[in-house]
Amino acid sequence: ENADASVRLHAITRLNKSIEDGVAQGIDLGRALLRRLATDDDVSVANAAGTLLASQLKGVLDQEKAMRNDDDRHVSLMAFESLMTDLDSLAKESLSAMVKWSPITKGHDSWSPSSLVLKGNTTKHNSKKISPGIASPPILMCLNICGTVAKLMLEHESIEDIFDDEILKIPFASLILALAAHVSSGDQDVSSTALKELQNLPIGDDASNSVTNLIPTHPVDINVLSLLMNSDALSANVPISLRNRYLWLALRAHSSSLTSSIVSDSAVKHDIALRMMDLILYQMEFYKASMKKKTSFVWEIEFFRRSIRDCLSVLAEGTNLDRYMSKLASV
Repeated sequence: ENADASVRLHAITRLNKSIEDGVAQGIDLGRALLRRLATDDDVSVANAAGTLLASQLKGVLDQEKAMRNDDDRHVSLMAFESLMTDLDSLAKESLSAMVKWSPITKGHDSWSPSSLVLKGNTTKHNSKKISPGIASPPILMCLNICGTVAKLMLEHESIEDIFDDEILKIPFASLILALAAHVSSGDQDVSSTALKELQNLPIGDDASNSVTNLIPTHPVDINVLSLLMNSDALSANVPISLRNRYLWLALRAHSSSLTSSIVSDSAVKHDIALRMMDLILYQMEFYKASMKKKTSFVWEIEFFRRSIRDCLSVLAEGTNLDRYMSKLASV
């Protein structure tokens, strides 16, 4: 807590050495490092805290996996195992750290949905490269930490149980949403790190290796999208800049799935079309007269026009079409 950043940095360096030597003590080291990552304004200090915490959390995750067959634990990680007693708070605090260091939440982000192009295992942008210094190193550690926390939650609960749990579902969904939002960050290192964390989640053999399949078909993202459209709690938990980025990533991913051969099952494609209609209506409800001044507004409306046409070509007559057409006419 020293006012001198160099002193704080030195303390973290010494703590790291103590942990390596197996002599670190104190049950709150993990939360102290997380608090430092989420509140310190010095990039070097925050990055050092994040690097150490990310490493130790991965060690805790490895221990959790090993517990299925072996109860032997490494003493150097005991100071961090207290984090496991409250995964709800751990997820919220990890998200808070991510929000602090995210290039998306800085306010000077000029990203537009019209610049998002889905291709292969990552995303590319037509816009100019992000200015040097906008994406600070701590964000990479924050993404690692959030990914590990999501994995820890999945070590204790199944996907179905998490989304049935009133305490865990919002923190877990918030982590997934925030990670996915950074897949389209505009910074290659940030985007690739976020995508890697999502791909490494233990969510079954059908986990996607591409952005296009990651959101429209997997039950985790389907649940997150449902909460995004229907839960005030998720909206209160995640900044609008991240929610907006995730929403447009979902819209583009659904659109790509409808117009490509990636998804061949007609029933799955039908569900994607229904969900995309809901996403379009959700987004259009937020439009106001002032939004016509947005540089991307014309592109967005044209995107919706083409997407609605594609959805209607997939949906069979009589399948909620009257409801959707009525809603579209009223927005």
